[in-house]
Amino acid sequence: MTDWATLMRKSIDEFDLKILSALQRLGRTTMSRLADTVGLSSSPCHARVQRLTKDGVLGAFRPEVNLDKLTYSLTVIVPLELKRHEARDFRAFEKILRITPEIVECYAVGGGFDYILKVVTKDVGSFQNLMDNLLENEVGIARYYSYIVTKPIKKFTGFPLEELFSSRDEEQDESA
Repeated sequence: MTDWATLMRKSIDEFDLKILSALQRLGRTTMSRLADTVGLSSSPCHARVQRLTKDGVLGAFRPEVNLDKLTYSLTVIVPLELKRHEARDFRAFEKILRITPEIVECYAVGGGFDYILKVVTKDVGSFQNLMDNLLENEVGIARYYSYIVTKPIKKFTGFPLEELFSSRDEEQDESA
């Protein structure tokens, strides 16, 4: 772990973790409700939220849109490999991904594939058009595979903060 990461972990205390966990669960809430939830008064709770935001620990607050209530959509998981593995090839490919709205998530990965994409389109035809355009525009794709999501089992609802930080407490107890 880098020195910066160690310092950041040490600067996050039990109340910060409670605030972060509560915000992940509650989403949009009042400062008074958040303060009650974590066991602080409103003013110190607000100061902590401002500090966490200033430090970049808390990002933008966005509502979760339930697409199933709005329209039919198709979600496709796409592992893919690039033809070449030079830095400029990765940069060029990533630039295209960032400006393609249907690609809602992308992860660079190790082992077998270079990237895993999460693509959301209107239907199979729209997905195939998107992939055909990427291939025709020579963005460097060697091969890709399409896995159509038939049923979401568990959607992202927040990071497991308590589990990620629990080892820190155990390490501190052992060193005492």
